[in-house]
Amino acid sequence: MERTFVDEVELFLKAGRGGDGLLVSHRLPSGRFLNNGGSGGKGGDIYICVDKSLTDLSSLLHRRNLKAESGGSGRRSNKTGAGGKDLVIKVPLGTQIREKGGKLLADLLKEGQAFLAAKGGRGGLGNFRKRVNDYLRQRSRGEAGEEKYLILDYRIPAEIALVGFTNTGKSTFLSRLTSLKPKISPYPFTTKHPLWGVGKIGFSNFRVLELPAIGDNRFKNKIEREFLKHLERVKIIILFQDTSCGSLENFFLLNKLISSYNSRYLNKRIIKVVNKIDVGFKKDKEAIGLSLHHNRGWERIIREIKGVLALNSEF
Repeated sequence: MERTFVDEVELFLKAGRGGDGLLVSHRLPSGRFLNNGGSGGKGGDIYICVDKSLTDLSSLLHRRNLKAESGGSGRRSNKTGAGGKDLVIKVPLGTQIREKGGKLLADLLKEGQAFLAAKGGRGGLGNFRKRVNDYLRQRSRGEAGEEKYLILDYRIPAEIALVGFTNTGKSTFLSRLTSLKPKISPYPFTTKHPLWGVGKIGFSNFRVLELPAIGDNRFKNKIEREFLKHLERVKIIILFQDTSCGSLENFFLLNKLISSYNSRYLNKRIIKVVNKIDVGFKKDKEAIGLSLHHNRGWERIIREIKGVLALNSEF
């Protein structure tokens, strides 16, 4: 059974409550009373932390309500109660954290980066006076931890994206450029969800993302809603079609689809590729003819990639 790809989840987080302070005293042999109740422990915090081994948010699909541990109550001999254990939620690199209203709180783009999502409550005080001259001692209850509804939105942190029609060789290209071995079949829509792998040219590593193919209207609408957002971080978009698609005007349809989702995506470097030119290809100055079987056009695409990546120092 194929694993579900999850790139967005809504969570309810509840940090731990602070422990209650303790009100206790005992009588000394002298007849005096000694107040020795301790304060409560702090409630556990909730952190969202990057785990580079994760590739989506499916681990949170059935864990929508998450709570940290509460602090322990104060103890005798003025001992503070145990602090509540922090809860760490692990997410993939590239996860954005938003409020329910859409406000961006954090964009996790560094390995090991952590975000304090909900703060635990303070522990209550044990055996304290409200006023200096008070004879009677009191205690206070621990504070409640923060409660938040958050949306985790995973956006694949790739430098290159492959977009195109079905059976145009995107998966074959991905397997050639990276060490990833995606499923490759002659029937349409083999790729069901975004895939990415790490490529290397010289001493530079970069991530290459393949989006599922664009086909009939039903699937195209799904692409628009769920997958085109993953183009946000890329620097290069490679558009694919093959010689069986006929007119090169099909590239216009791809541009239109991308622009309808976010017009700013067209400001990225776009490389047009016509694959499988073994079948026949009419040269076009705007498109690169590619034949992986005969290794034609490959070097030109690599030169284009190197040229763009060289302009971005973060690579």
